Amino acid sequence: MFEQYKSAIVGLGQVAWKMDKNHDRLGIWTHAEAYLRCSSTDLVAGFDPVKGERETFSDYYPITKTYSSLDKMMQKEEPDIVSICTPTATHLDVIKQLVEYPVKAIFCEKPLHFSSIHSESIIELCERKNIILAVNYMRRWENLYLKIKELIDSKELGVLKSVVGYTNTALYMNASHMIDLIIMLCGRIYKIYGGKIDDSYIRVVHGVQDYGGFFHFATINGVEGFLYAFCDDVKKHQFEIDLQFTNGRIVVTRDGLCHYLYKYENSSSLPDKKDLGAGEIIQFIKNERMVSAVNNICQVLDGRDDTTECTGRDAIESIRVIEAFLDSEGETIYVD
Repeated sequence: MFEQYKSAIVGLGQVAWKMDKNHDRLGIWTHAEAYLRCSSTDLVAGFDPVKGERETFSDYYPITKTYSSLDKMMQKEEPDIVSICTPTATHLDVIKQLVEYPVKAIFCEKPLHFSSIHSESIIELCERKNIILAVNYMRRWENLYLKIKELIDSKELGVLKSVVGYTNTALYMNASHMIDLIIMLCGRIYKIYGGKIDDSYIRVVHGVQDYGGFFHFATINGVEGFLYAFCDDVKKHQFEIDLQFTNGRIVVTRDGLCHYLYKYENSSSLPDKKDLGAGEIIQFIKNERMVSAVNNICQVLDGRDDTTECTGRDAIESIRVIEAFLDSEGETIYVD
């Protein structure tokens, strides 16, 4: 029998719980529902300084206590795992407060911070206190992308040569998901070139302007790529990735709802040539990625896993890429 872990949420907004009350969305998107669906966690408390947010949360989760003071919540409830669902710019200050208590793991919303310097401070704080840090780039826990990673590593389609990612504007809030996925699949991005910031539509999140843009890049694994992060309306959603191999291709569209694998085969129209054959649907076991993320954290605490699928060290890489791009002014730049 494995240990049962008390969990709590800091910030009772959209990603904490509200997104899952929109029944048009498929699957589980929020921390609250992930903790409730995980057999190893009990959701014991939530903190928010805004009374209305606490009251609305309590309407849906009446047995979970709410607090207007983070210190009081930590002292009374002593949670093992704490989710941070507050605005990005607050993450460092919240974690500075949390590490003064015997918390075992922190599950932080992405991005870790707007600054790689502050992100590094968060990572070092958790490392010094021996606190497990996981960051919610949720597709790292999604079986579709884990299967694609397995196909890449197995060389079943040959060597991965190029990748193109299409996603929304807002580099930190939206496109960082795609940047992180590209790093997961293709290796760390070390060079950016030929980029352009897009300011035709600028998303503003918690008072922070978040630009779009597009740029070429290269990874340490020899993959050349292109990121296109643009939209002219916050309601337009796009998340597509195209991976080209020496012996085939993988295309994922509609944010993972459609996914196809292609292999070269003898051409039916050109003698002595090969074409990409008909696409095959990628075979994998569907999972709830947020629940898998919480399970992963619990398994690290239990000693069954060595590390979380998205550590602070993983998550800081997308921040470094965005910073380098914003500083590049279209010139070639190397990512620190």
